[in-house]
Amino acid sequence: MFFGLRWAALAVPTALFFAWNPNLFRGEAKVPKRSYVLLAIATLLSILWFVVGWKDGLAIQGAKYNYPLLEVAIAV
Repeated sequence: MFFGLRWAALAVPTALFFAWNPNLFRGEAKVPKRSYVLLAIATLLSILWFVVGWKDGLAIQGAKYNYPLLEVAIAV
């Protein structure tokens, strides 16, 4: 049972990666425009997640954890 899950955890993201950009099989290094759109959406959702969870993060983990995390998030 666990072997199947381990295999799927490796195979599914790999298959999705190549399905996202099948031109990689032809040796093309051009990034599709949809990748930039996906990056923008993921960035905005990440910021939203961080803002919405800030209060709970301060209450549960404390300021000593959250402020350095915020600094790293901004730096990256």
